[in-house]
Amino acid sequence: YLVFQDVHVMMFIGFGYLLILMKRSDHKSLISYFLVTAISLQWGTLCYGFFRTINGKIHLNINTLFNADFACAAVLISCAAVAELTTPLQIFLMSLLEIILYSTNNWIGSLVFQASDVGSSMFVHVFGAYFGLAVSFVLYRGTAYCAERQSSKDEASNDSIGETLSTAVGTMFLWLLWPSFNACLAKGDAEQFRAIINTYYSLSASCVTAFAVSSLVFNCFVVFQNSTLVGGVVIGTSADMMINIWGAMIIGGLAGAGSIFINRFSTVSDNLDIMALNFGSSIKGVISLHGIPGIVAGFVGAIVSA
Repeated sequence: YLVFQDVHVMMFIGFGYLLILMKRSDHKSLISYFLVTAISLQWGTLCYGFFRTINGKIHLNINTLFNADFACAAVLISCAAVAELTTPLQIFLMSLLEIILYSTNNWIGSLVFQASDVGSSMFVHVFGAYFGLAVSFVLYRGTAYCAERQSSKDEASNDSIGETLSTAVGTMFLWLLWPSFNACLAKGDAEQFRAIINTYYSLSASCVTAFAVSSLVFNCFVVFQNSTLVGGVVIGTSADMMINIWGAMIIGGLAGAGSIFINRFSTVSDNLDIMALNFGSSIKGVISLHGIPGIVAGFVGAIVSA
């Protein structure tokens, strides 16, 4: 239960503070995300159980609760990508549809293809990031609603000190509790302990390299907070595998530096008007923290398990 408690805190405090205080997000959205999280947990339990019924019944255990939280995490990642373009009702409807597709994708990957993804870097982070990207691509229109919503948020003056402090709180909670997130579904005590150790050192290495590289090429707190967490995503698929401590540190360190350079490149592209679609900073944060590191995690897991 202690590991489950860590994962549960990540959903409501870690992801919650990280998402609601992104650029152009208002503090009132906390209530909406709280409601979406509560609904996603219940709907995720049902959708996970539909694919794993025993004699026509859904059996609840600790893994069911973990997978409900994981489904909720995918929804919250997608919410970060579409927060600037949607209403609370649209986010609610999106979460219902996304959990159905997430559960289907998870069933195909974990049971049909027998893919090993203990930290759900592929099933949660990649799916949530690119599902949110697809929804934002569909919703992004030059409508009166979008124009009014974005202009009103651009004119609003938020407390930068309070925003930075609250974002730091979300980052700290995620950074501290991510080893439990990657280890909760590991089979056996040895595998679970290995996942904790690998995630622990991967996060530490990504934090150090993010500090070093960001001070050289990109002095921005939002970019820094994403890059310090990227070590937990990139090690997720291979967290319970025999990669040794030095391997986890190399993977996390390279991921932290790579995330900084990805954000730097995208910012330069924005300044030069190379990007055809102006989705905003939230999309870049989702892609750099969840999308690309999740894909890299899949490749790392394939190489290590080969």
